[in-house]
Amino acid sequence: MLRTVMPAPLVDTLELTLDADGRAPRLAFVTALWQWHRSESIGFLAGDELVAAAFLYPLPPSRPGEDYRALAFICAPAAARHMLAIIRFARLTFSRLRHDPNVRICATARTATGARLAALIGMCPIGKLGRIQVFEWQGQNP
Repeated sequence: MLRTVMPAPLVDTLELTLDADGRAPRLAFVTALWQWHRSESIGFLAGDELVAAAFLYPLPPSRPGEDYRALAFICAPAAARHMLAIIRFARLTFSRLRHDPNVRICATARTATGARLAALIGMCPIGKLGRIQVFEWQGQNP
């Protein structure tokens, strides 16, 4: 059974950046630390193990009153068997925000798997930055 915690536990989140040899690529480690420090974070736990973490990093608004966030997601291979629950959680969260036109969330996907995950949670592709696909979700007027 998957459960969520807020904020995501820092040490466990940083461990998600480790490679198979137990080393963290410096950029991945620093990015995860920065995301954890500056973002609202949600940890996904299977038992006592953190299998994934999501971050909503605040970005400068493009219009007055806008709540603009970048979504970042990091996971361990063990998250694969819980991905449906994680997707359902994201879709439920977006459905709660759908009637607020001031909420806008963007994400980038470097891989086909990341792009598929963004689409499954309800984000729409809006363009590319080189090989990186950009996605966005925005609340609507009721």
